[in-house]
Amino acid sequence: MNPPVDLRHRDVAIYAARIGASWVELRRGAAMSAVRDHLFGTGDDALEQGQMDTLDLLAQRPLWRMSELAEALRRCSSGSSPQSTTSWTP
Repeated sequence: MNPPVDLRHRDVAIYAARIGASWVELRRGAAMSAVRDHLFGTGDDALEQGQMDTLDLLAQRPLWRMSELAEALRRCSSGSSPQSTTSWTP
């Protein structure tokens, strides 16, 4: 199966990273509470923001070691967007 976007092209990769970072910021914005409730659920079964960030990272690579995932999550919590970790290799 071919990827829908060819990230080997620098311009495409830059746009994809910007769109991804924008989505993360939109997801966290105060105006998104209704959308966030719809996407993450409400009540006891609702996902938390940190859980969604973790799922975002897990979906970016086919395999993760726990230490790699932990490092990527640390990078996210220190201000880097999850999308900036896709090019990171241990």
